[in-house]
This record gives sequence, structure tokens and C-alpha cells, in this order.
Amino acid sequence: MCPYELLNLYTLALNTLDFKCAVVTGGGGGLGRAMADELLMKGKDHPEVDCLINNAGIQRPLDVNDSSLEEAYQEIDINIRGPMHLTIDLLPHFKSKPSATIMNAISLVGYIPFSVINLVYNGTKAWAHFWSMNLRTQLAKEQGSKNIKVVKIVPLRIAIHLHGGRKDPNDNKENNSDALLVDKLMSFVTKGWLENQDTIGAGMDIDIADRWHGAFGEEYAEAERE
Repeated sequence: MCPYELLNLYTLALNTLDFKCAVVTGGGGGLGRAMADELLMKGKDHPEVDCLINNAGIQRPLDVNDSSLEEAYQEIDINIRGPMHLTIDLLPHFKSKPSATIMNAISLVGYIPFSVINLVYNGTKAWAHFWSMNLRTQLAKEQGSKNIKVVKIVPLRIAIHLHGGRKDPNDNKENNSDALLVDKLMSFVTKGWLENQDTIGAGMDIDIADRWHGAFGEEYAEAERE
């Protein structure tokens, strides 16, 4: 366990699945649909929302020498403004619940921007990574919000229709041998839920996330103590 995780042990005492009703954005397909289906099988039939899963996202290539900014603005709206507004607007309600969970789908490119052509997407996922860390810290310091658990889900390549605007939309998923099928990824996600992991990934994804926190976790922990 890295120093960053040691200083956030309070979150491990919060059970990720101690919620009754979840809002899942981007639940029409891919990982969002798989998470929604998994939760429905667990009997999610209560009217009171106490979980937010910020999963919706789009990824488009951007050529800085020849591109319209309109699609970039839409990417920022969906990947950043959407989860930010939903989170902040639901926080007062979540604080009134015995416990609540906020899950944010990040991406490995939020740690290392491998996908050079998708520089806007990389930036939005870096924002989601740091937003999740800072959100968790702020909630932990406020007495009235220690009941809210923040979870990061960190997949790299999934076989879903996410990569719009590419010459071959399948070149980074179904035709990529490194891409995880959604069912396989869900096995890691479900395991992470049951084990109350703060950061959930698979293989190289979680390895790089752990390396990042191992390298910078202590410095961040210092900032948390201020």
C-alpha cells in the first residue's frame, strides 16, 4: 500500500456498495451499461439516489494545425463540466445520507498521455484524476461529508464505441489485441467494489496508477495535512 493510500485509510472503512440507488451517466452502452446491469442484478430498486457514477465520455482526435474547436468544446462539456456539475449539485443530498459513493471513470491517459492524437481527451482525464483526488481530500476534511466515498475506475483500452472521429473507429478497441472486453473489465470492477478499493483497474492500468501514487503520493499527503 503506497503512502497516499495509507493516509486515506478512512475511505477503506466506507463500503463502496453501501448505496441503494445509483445514477450512471453514459449507461446506454459500454462500461456504463455493464455497471448499470451489474447493479440492477444486485436489486437496485430504491428511489433515493445515494451513488453517482460519472462514466459518460467522448474521445475525438484533435489536429492543432487543422481542426474546429467546436468538437473540442463538446468533449470538455461532457467529460468535465457534466461530472463536475452533477457532483457538486448532488453533494448536499449525499451529505444527508448515512453513506454515499461517487465513482469517476478516469483512464490511464489521465496519468500518462499515451494517445497523442487525443490531446483534449487526455487533458479531460487528467482533470478527472486530480479532481477525484482533491474531491476525496476535501470531503475527508469536512465533518459533514466523511460519509462519502470517492472511487476512481481506471481502464486503458476497452472494446467499446468511444473513439469517434477516427478514420477507423475500431482501431483502438475491437481490432486492438490489448483492448479488454467489457465483461472482462467488469470482473475487475466488481472485484474492486467488493474489496472497497479506492482505485480500480486491470493489469497495466492499476500498475501505472500505483506507480504514480508511489512516486507522488507522499508529496500529496503533505498537501493534505496542511
